[in-house]
Amino acid sequence: HPLATPSLGPRAAMALSADARTITASAPGKVLLVGGYLVLHRPHHALIAGASARFHTTAEWEEPASSRASPAAGLAVRVTSPQFHSDTEFRLSATPPHVFEGEEPPSFIALAIRVALLAAGEAGAAAVAAAAGEGRRLRLTLRADNDFYSQLPFLRVAGEPVTADALKRVPPFQPPPTEAALAEAEASAAGAAAAAGSAGRDPAAAGGADGGPAIRKTGLGSSAALTVSLTAAFAVALGILPGEDAASNGPVGAAGKAWLMRCGQVSHGLAQGKVGSGFDVSAAVLGTQLYLRVSRDALADAMGAAGAALRPEATAAELSAGRAALAGPEATETRWWDLEAGPAGLPSCVDLLLADVSGGSSTPSMVRRIEAWRTEGDTQAALWEEVAAATRSAQRALAEVAEAEAAAGADGVAAALAYAAATTPDAWPRGLPAEEATAGASKLLERLAAASAALAAWRGLMRRMGNEAGVPIEPASQTALLEATQALPGVLAAAVPGAGGFDAIYVLCVRDPAVRAAVEACWLDFKGEGGQRVVPLLLTAEPDDLVSGGVRIAQGNPSV
Repeated sequence: HPLATPSLGPRAAMALSADARTITASAPGKVLLVGGYLVLHRPHHALIAGASARFHTTAEWEEPASSRASPAAGLAVRVTSPQFHSDTEFRLSATPPHVFEGEEPPSFIALAIRVALLAAGEAGAAAVAAAAGEGRRLRLTLRADNDFYSQLPFLRVAGEPVTADALKRVPPFQPPPTEAALAEAEASAAGAAAAAGSAGRDPAAAGGADGGPAIRKTGLGSSAALTVSLTAAFAVALGILPGEDAASNGPVGAAGKAWLMRCGQVSHGLAQGKVGSGFDVSAAVLGTQLYLRVSRDALADAMGAAGAALRPEATAAELSAGRAALAGPEATETRWWDLEAGPAGLPSCVDLLLADVSGGSSTPSMVRRIEAWRTEGDTQAALWEEVAAATRSAQRALAEVAEAEAAAGADGVAAALAYAAATTPDAWPRGLPAEEATAGASKLLERLAAASAALAAWRGLMRRMGNEAGVPIEPASQTALLEATQALPGVLAAAVPGAGGFDAIYVLCVRDPAVRAAVEACWLDFKGEGGQRVVPLLLTAEPDDLVSGGVRIAQGNPSV
């Protein structure tokens, strides 16, 4: 099982050698399809798609930059992000709690490194000491696929039209433009009068926030994907990732994923300063899945123990407790590690599309308001249970599509999809013309129609819950866009992902290039309130496979 507890005894893994100097670990983003808000509470499950968009961390050993070659001097580490013009250098102590000398890296990076070493225990300390004694420097390079960030600012500054072809031409790992450059481009597009106030301005010379990068996240869980990819690359480089070594190439194995899951949940939670649901970390480790969160109290205990162990003033007892929470005896592990991840049941005949919608919403504040609302009285509790039942029905209906697809055979699937791609769900129950119908194709169409109806019922209850709680889970501007999309042939469902809001929508449609192109064209042509723009992302869902999905190791550098 991908979450089986690995042995953290002697490792067969080896660190990067001269013959294998560069590896890259990558982790997928996430799209929470069905189960928003409920995912915070056991025993509710959430259907999560791992995204084809990935965060990449490349680990490479470099020759020493100085003569400070001794374990006591610490390991020289350089973390760079060419995409965001970031470069941090520091030394990492070989002894717990593995403090930094020099420039303190950002919290997500610092905690990912320190929690990984804490989880590895003596093996981690020995690996750092050995590399420091040889005087080597570890370089970690961070890159994110373009879909993690809106490309609308780049297209505007580049003077490119917002089209599907233009989006496909954006170079990989494209750095965002500066806020100043974006403001100037938007002013120019608005006309000479609007641009007069910024004439002669040099975007490169702008300072402060005005000159910073125009970063617009698309909600794919970039911090979780960063955490998991960085932890994996760092661990492989030092030879402390269970079951993996410098020659690894492909999906990380079960033991490595279990270790990365524990490290990622703890370090990401510490960096965020809260005990979240953890589904974004789970998606980064395993990919597409049906997810049941780890118990809140248990994860809080593990984070507390690890946090105590990472404090320089921590006692020896606290250090031991922190290690036990991450890598200790079986009894300690099972006390809190009750997270479950199973096959999502997402049919391969169904395609996922996601759109970046200009706008924005504050997910934490929305979650707090729903949490307060659902405990106000019996009426609210009853609607919450209706949402939960509809969520289960929608998840089950999609799984039944997958079962019908498996039973239909290749010809039956092809016939059913060709018919579904040319019609809307209300026509699917009627099935194919008699001369084209097979039992398998007809059953698949029935299941597709049932899934469409179940998803529509779930979406309606989510919208009602938002309206009653005063939370814009599906605001009116999104409803108009979703209804326009839902009316297209081949579309099973259109909805807002995760907690909802103004900034994204997704579509589940039959897997057909013409249907995908029609959805993208609808989005690009859509003109909403206040100049709302809808930009399709290029991603799709990872296969529904906990073994081959999720975090991967590859030889070399993805940018070369």
